[in-house]
Amino acid sequence: MSWNQFRCTISIPLSPSTAIRSPCLLLFTAGKLAFFNCGDVRLMLRVPEKAEFDHPSSILYFAVPDIAGAHPQMSAAGVHFEDQPHRIAKMPDHDLWMTFFRDSERNVLALMSEVPHKKQTSP
Repeated sequence: MSWNQFRCTISIPLSPSTAIRSPCLLLFTAGKLAFFNCGDVRLMLRVPEKAEFDHPSSILYFAVPDIAGAHPQMSAAGVHFEDQPHRIAKMPDHDLWMTFFRDSERNVLALMSEVPHKKQTSP
């Protein structure tokens, strides 16, 4: 399947009779991952790489401006991280960094941060 052919619309209920509907547009792909912009929601789709992820659930990604600072702060507060912050994708103007952690029910969640490339100055 080509990710460019994938089409969806997310619906966020506001009340029993009202919902926000937003089309999902492909942002980029990275290996077997595809990222979509669905209004204010970023959706990542992929084939599960581990058996523990092969179930009907979703990973929620929380955008943070400073993943390098958020990780130790949350660790100190008792959050169990599965890994260290690491770069997932190198984009034209930023690097996408993520780290994964578990909530109290052992669901996998993630922090993500779009780290701008540093501008190089001429000598």
